Amino acid sequence: MGIVAPMRAYKLVWYLNQAMRIDFAKQAECEIHPFNRAAIKISYYQYEAPYGNFRLIENRAVVNPKDEIHYLIPELKEFDFLLYVQGEMHQDYFERLRNGLKQLTIVNYFKVFDVERIATKENLIF
Repeated sequence: MGIVAPMRAYKLVWYLNQAMRIDFAKQAECEIHPFNRAAIKISYYQYEAPYGNFRLIENRAVVNPKDEIHYLIPELKEFDFLLYVQGEMHQDYFERLRNGLKQLTIVNYFKVFDVERIATKENLIF
């Protein structure tokens, strides 16, 4: 799921934690080595539920070489954040998540997409 919310990640996480009654926690920055590009550091938050693992990932690099903007998923650069869900999620909980995002006025837009259709999906493996 891609999320457009022009704010710092910790603010979005606070709103998500409050609205969804979950507990995203900051993780150590992860260094990614995208194919044919310089290494970038990505910031993300994680919530481990009994039925799956949620990661809220910043799509822009935290530390970018030569002051260039680098994206974790370049073909989704219109999204500020990516919400990546691993594991089996019951449809009711997925609908609750979507409705929770719709109610957050700080979220301008979000879109659900199939990870298998993303050309650079290997960048999500960390």
